[in-house]
Amino acid sequence: MFLFGQRLAYQLHVTFAHISGLKVQLIEVTMAEAGAPVWVTLQLRSESRQPRRQLLFSFEQADDKANSKPNNKTDKKAHKKIKHGADNKQSILVTRLQGEQVIRLPVLTQNRGQFELPRLKIKTVYPLGIMQAWSYVYFARTAWVYPKPEVFDWQTQYAVASQEDLPTGGQYRQGQDDFERLDNYVEGESLARVSWGHVARGQGMLTKHFADPVGHEQTLDYADMPAAHHEQKLAQLAYGAMKLGELGVTFHMRLPNDTHSTAPMGEGDGFAQTCLLRLAKVP
Repeated sequence: MFLFGQRLAYQLHVTFAHISGLKVQLIEVTMAEAGAPVWVTLQLRSESRQPRRQLLFSFEQADDKANSKPNNKTDKKAHKKIKHGADNKQSILVTRLQGEQVIRLPVLTQNRGQFELPRLKIKTVYPLGIMQAWSYVYFARTAWVYPKPEVFDWQTQYAVASQEDLPTGGQYRQGQDDFERLDNYVEGESLARVSWGHVARGQGMLTKHFADPVGHEQTLDYADMPAAHHEQKLAQLAYGAMKLGELGVTFHMRLPNDTHSTAPMGEGDGFAQTCLLRLAKVP
């Protein structure tokens, strides 16, 4: 009996040692649309001379929080995909850790807005599966969840139908579309703007100047969205921002508290992501 007790104590010590002293650092938390997971990147570091084995990492999904429990068919499908999908596993088993390793874990969301990360659970049953040791990590970090994009019927007023409809480069190039005047060439100006026809006729070097392009910019305005409800309007704005960002069209996005002059303008996927973050933060 005494020998059995010693072995049991030893197994308990070995199991506990695989958790004790492990360092976990949060590297990145992504933004996500409502109903999709945010992805959390963690760096694991072990300073032990012996490798740590069979460490299971997972974020808890508290049933009493709105952002953790699916309550409709769409959310249940997303939840099932994360739980059972080959590339979207809810937990990660690190079979051997020595030094540093980076892992990524999904945390399912549901509602738009600020999302507080649940606690991370680290568990092991190494070496024999008899004893179980676990620990929790709390991160003082939040993520942002933007509206699930919703297509609206008259988006053609805001988006160009296809790339063929766009001018060269996806938008008008500043100062290169409408001819306005000729001026004397100033050293340092682009030779591409020189009117070589005038040079050939002996009329000297003149530079062609062009008027600013007449607005090919689009405006996504909260007030113009066809939906009746606040969250639906935000979802339609999310769709418009993603579509225009994908096409490379310059656009403004005007939210309820924006004036004409304060609505930001930009283009491309980077600006679309900025717009989605603004939508996530709308009261």
